[in-house]
Amino acid sequence: MVERPLIKVRDVMKSPVVTVFEGDTALKTAKLMLENNIGSVVVVDLNRKPIGIITGKDLAVRVIAKKVSPSKAKNRDIMSHPVVIVSPDISLAEAAKRMKKFGVDRLLVIEEGEIVGIITSAEILEITPTLLEVAAGKTRTAMPVRGEETPLTGYCEVCGEWSDMLTEVSGKYVCEECRAELGGEET
Repeated sequence: MVERPLIKVRDVMKSPVVTVFEGDTALKTAKLMLENNIGSVVVVDLNRKPIGIITGKDLAVRVIAKKVSPSKAKNRDIMSHPVVIVSPDISLAEAAKRMKKFGVDRLLVIEEGEIVGIITSAEILEITPTLLEVAAGKTRTAMPVRGEETPLTGYCEVCGEWSDMLTEVSGKYVCEECRAELGGEET
């Protein structure tokens, strides 16, 4: 039996993590997210202990949709909490299980009491097709010949449905049906 390498959270997590204080305003937080081109920040208390996460969705739902002034809304009032914390040494599979169990799509990565990263479902989904290829023993060592089928397993980037026959069309991995609808050839 061939032993496959275990992909750990530390191999995929984003670091460093941008933090904001619980008393900061939503406006300051939104500007920070824009400046750093990120979708979430970790909210910390005065002791720098993580107490919540603010995402773009939190800003939209708890500030904009409720017509709350972003300069008056405090992070402590709009953050999602509690924070689900994991070790950087757990497997991606375990991280995905925890996301499902707790109904979150972000996990804060803590090592020796310090914030060392964050992992989102997007990072896990991004690497999933490659992991599935490896698990199925379908990794390719050479570039495919033009016109040769190079099927992957995963979610279609057009319709979102699961497929065992994804192919690349115009830089996207698509299922056979979407490929036909796009009238596309592989790239």
